[in-house]
Amino acid sequence: MTIFTKNRLLNWGIVLLIIVNVAGLGIMGWQFFGPSPGAEPAHRFLQEELNLTDIQAQKVDDLRRRYQGKMKIVEDDIADLKKAIMEAAFLSPIDMERVKHLGEVIGDKHTELEYLRFQNVLALKDLFKPEQVEKFQALIRDVFNPRHPPRPDERQDQKLMPKS
Repeated sequence: MTIFTKNRLLNWGIVLLIIVNVAGLGIMGWQFFGPSPGAEPAHRFLQEELNLTDIQAQKVDDLRRRYQGKMKIVEDDIADLKKAIMEAAFLSPIDMERVKHLGEVIGDKHTELEYLRFQNVLALKDLFKPEQVEKFQALIRDVFNPRHPPRPDERQDQKLMPKS
C-alpha cells in the first residue's frame, strides 16, 4: 500500500465516523427533544374516549387553551414565590414574617389553581351528554386518584356529579 492509498482509506474512515456520530447525535436529540411517547392532545384523547363530536372536540380544545393559559400564570406566580422564599432563607437575618407571608400567598395561589381546575372540569362537563359525563368522571377519578381506585360497591360518582 502506498501513502496515497493509506491516506484515502484514512479519509474515508474519518468521513464514515463523522456520519455515524452525526446520526447518533440526531437520534439522541430526537429522543430528548422529540414528542414524548403517548403524548397526544387532550381533545383527541377525550374525543376517542368519550366519542365526542368534532364540535365538542373543538370546544374542549378551546376550553383547554383558555384555562391552561390562566393556570400557567398562576403556576409561574407560585414558582416565583417559592424562589423568593428560598432567597429569604439565605438572608441574614431571616425575616420570618416575610417568609410566613410568602407561604400564605403560595397557599392562596394553590387554592386559586385548584379552583381554576375545578372551573375547567365544570365547563367541560357542561359540554358533554349524560353518558359522556359518566365516562369523563371515571377518567377524572383515575387521573386524580390513580393509586386508590374505588371498590365496585362504592358508587361515589353518583353522589358527586348528579346527572343533568
